[in-house]
Amino acid sequence: MTSTGKAYGVTDPTTAAGMSPKWAATQALLAISAEETDYILADAKTIAAVQARAQFPYLLSLLTAAKEKGKGKD
Repeated sequence: MTSTGKAYGVTDPTTAAGMSPKWAATQALLAISAEETDYILADAKTIAAVQARAQFPYLLSLLTAAKEKGKGKD
């Protein structure tokens, strides 16, 4: 959306490859019905990263630094 609320007309690749609204709504309703107080609505890889950051912040920083260091070698 633009600042006026009109459709922008362009869908970026991340949004295009994202979860369907129906799936997201279903997951949200399941979390609400289970009375979840903290719920991450994301794919498994993202959830694992969030959990790793909370439990092992130093390890995650090493892994992400190694991944960044390896970029550009293609």
